[in-house]
Amino acid sequence: MLERVLVAVDGSERSDRAVRMAAAIARGVGAEMTLIHVVERESSPVLSEDEANEMDKAEGRRILAASAEAARATDMEVRTELKIGHAPIQILRYASAYRPQLLFIGATGLGKVAEFLMGSVTKEVIKDAKTSVVVVR
Repeated sequence: MLERVLVAVDGSERSDRAVRMAAAIARGVGAEMTLIHVVERESSPVLSEDEANEMDKAEGRRILAASAEAARATDMEVRTELKIGHAPIQILRYASAYRPQLLFIGATGLGKVAEFLMGSVTKEVIKDAKTSVVVVR
């Protein structure tokens, strides 16, 4: 039975599609849904580490809020989780604790070299996930 659905979000169009698809499925079967976004820290030559961290967290909260709003527009209640670190590791670690029956993720994200890497976060999550992964194009 489908009880829990996890959606990794990054603000990309494919991530938005994953949220909409997951919400429709979760709502249809009465499953709970959690959205996760991972802030990956990059050094900044102009900002202090604390300032950069706060900016990154604020952007992560904005992405989660927009994704949650899209899910709630379909009458789906959602929880959100903001993590800091290497995205695949944090997504998999959270999934291990949350134990979703399905993990939704976009085929590619918004990374600076997303076109070159062709969804490296997605590939790593698929490779190491202990649950079923739905890749949304």
